[in-house]
Amino acid sequence: MTMEYHSAYIIKKARRQSVLNRQRRAAVIAVLLAAAVMWAVFSGALNGLFAPAETVGEYVSANRGDSLWSIAEEYKPEGEDTRAFMRSIMKINGMDAAIVYEGQILFIPAKG
Repeated sequence: MTMEYHSAYIIKKARRQSVLNRQRRAAVIAVLLAAAVMWAVFSGALNGLFAPAETVGEYVSANRGDSLWSIAEEYKPEGEDTRAFMRSIMKINGMDAAIVYEGQILFIPAKG
Protein backbone atom coordinates (compact mmCIF):
# COMPACT_ATOMS: atom_id res chain seq x y z
CA MET A 1 0.00 0.00 0.00
CA THR A 2 1.26 3.41 -0.84
CA MET A 3 1.27 6.22 1.63
CA GLU A 4 -1.11 8.32 -0.50
CA TYR A 5 -3.65 5.50 -0.69
CA HIS A 6 -3.42 4.93 3.05
CA SER A 7 -3.94 8.65 3.80
CA ALA A 8 -6.94 8.84 1.46
CA TYR A 9 -8.44 5.77 3.16
CA ILE A 10 -8.02 7.33 6.61
CA ILE A 11 -9.58 10.62 5.48
CA LYS A 12 -12.52 8.83 3.86
CA LYS A 13 -13.06 6.77 7.02
CA ALA A 14 -12.92 9.89 9.21
CA ARG A 15 -15.50 11.67 7.03
CA ARG A 16 -17.82 8.65 7.18
CA GLN A 17 -17.44 8.55 10.97
CA SER A 18 -18.16 12.28 11.18
CA VAL A 19 -21.39 11.86 9.19
CA LEU A 20 -22.46 8.96 11.41
CA ASN A 21 -21.76 11.02 14.52
CA ARG A 22 -23.91 13.90 13.21
CA GLN A 23 -26.72 11.48 12.39
CA ARG A 24 -26.53 9.93 15.87
CA ARG A 25 -26.61 13.37 17.52
CA ALA A 26 -29.62 14.37 15.41
CA ALA A 27 -31.42 11.15 16.36
CA VAL A 28 -30.75 11.68 20.07
CA ILE A 29 -31.97 15.28 19.89
CA ALA A 30 -35.12 14.19 18.03
CA VAL A 31 -35.89 11.52 20.65
CA LEU A 32 -35.34 13.98 23.52
CA LEU A 33 -37.54 16.59 21.83
CA ALA A 34 -40.30 14.02 21.24
CA ALA A 35 -40.08 12.91 24.87
CA ALA A 36 -40.35 16.52 26.08
CA VAL A 37 -43.41 17.16 23.90
CA MET A 38 -45.07 13.95 25.09
CA TRP A 39 -44.36 14.87 28.72
CA ALA A 40 -45.86 18.33 28.23
CA VAL A 41 -48.99 16.94 26.57
CA PHE A 42 -49.64 14.08 28.98
CA SER A 43 -48.67 15.85 32.20
CA GLY A 44 -51.13 18.66 31.65
CA ALA A 45 -48.41 21.28 31.51
CA LEU A 46 -50.14 22.87 28.53
CA ASN A 47 -53.65 22.97 30.07
CA GLY A 48 -53.50 26.67 30.86
CA LEU A 49 -52.15 27.44 27.42
CA PHE A 50 -55.16 26.12 25.52
CA ALA A 51 -57.88 26.61 28.13
CA PRO A 52 -60.40 29.37 27.48
CA ALA A 53 -59.39 32.65 29.08
CA GLU A 54 -61.73 33.15 32.02
CA THR A 55 -61.03 36.57 33.51
CA VAL A 56 -64.19 37.18 35.51
CA GLY A 57 -64.60 35.11 38.63
CA GLU A 58 -63.08 34.45 41.99
CA TYR A 59 -60.70 32.11 43.74
CA VAL A 60 -62.13 29.87 46.45
CA SER A 61 -60.30 27.72 48.99
CA ALA A 62 -61.86 24.31 49.64
CA ASN A 63 -62.66 23.65 53.30
CA ARG A 64 -62.73 20.33 55.15
CA GLY A 65 -65.75 18.34 54.02
CA ASP A 66 -66.26 20.33 50.81
CA SER A 67 -66.90 18.49 47.58
CA LEU A 68 -66.84 19.85 44.08
CA TRP A 69 -70.60 19.32 44.04
CA SER A 70 -71.13 21.50 47.15
CA ILE A 71 -68.85 24.22 45.79
CA ALA A 72 -70.59 24.17 42.40
CA GLU A 73 -73.99 24.21 44.10
CA GLU A 74 -73.01 27.28 46.12
CA TYR A 75 -71.45 29.32 43.27
CA LYS A 76 -73.42 28.26 40.18
CA PRO A 77 -75.55 30.81 38.34
CA GLU A 78 -79.24 30.57 39.06
CA GLY A 79 -80.96 28.03 36.85
CA GLU A 80 -77.74 26.35 35.66
CA ASP A 81 -77.29 22.60 36.05
CA THR A 82 -74.89 21.75 38.88
CA ARG A 83 -73.19 19.00 36.87
CA ALA A 84 -72.54 21.33 33.94
CA PHE A 85 -71.10 23.96 36.29
CA MET A 86 -68.92 21.30 37.95
CA ARG A 87 -67.54 20.35 34.54
CA SER A 88 -66.73 23.99 33.75
CA ILE A 89 -64.93 24.36 37.11
CA MET A 90 -62.97 21.16 36.40
CA LYS A 91 -62.01 22.35 32.90
CA ILE A 92 -60.94 25.82 34.01
CA ASN A 93 -58.83 24.40 36.85
CA GLY A 94 -57.32 21.57 34.77
CA MET A 95 -58.83 18.85 36.95
CA ASP A 96 -59.14 15.24 35.78
CA ALA A 97 -61.46 14.12 38.61
CA ALA A 98 -64.12 15.79 40.75
CA ILE A 99 -62.02 15.45 43.90
CA VAL A 100 -61.10 18.49 45.98
CA TYR A 101 -58.74 18.63 48.92
CA GLU A 102 -58.80 20.81 51.99
CA GLY A 103 -56.95 24.03 51.19
CA GLN A 104 -57.11 23.53 47.42
CA ILE A 105 -57.58 26.83 45.57
CA LEU A 106 -60.14 26.74 42.75
CA PHE A 107 -61.03 29.42 40.22
CA ILE A 108 -64.81 29.81 40.04
CA PRO A 109 -66.24 31.67 37.03
CA ALA A 110 -68.53 34.60 37.81
CA LYS A 111 -72.28 34.13 38.02
CA GLY A 112 -74.32 35.16 35.02
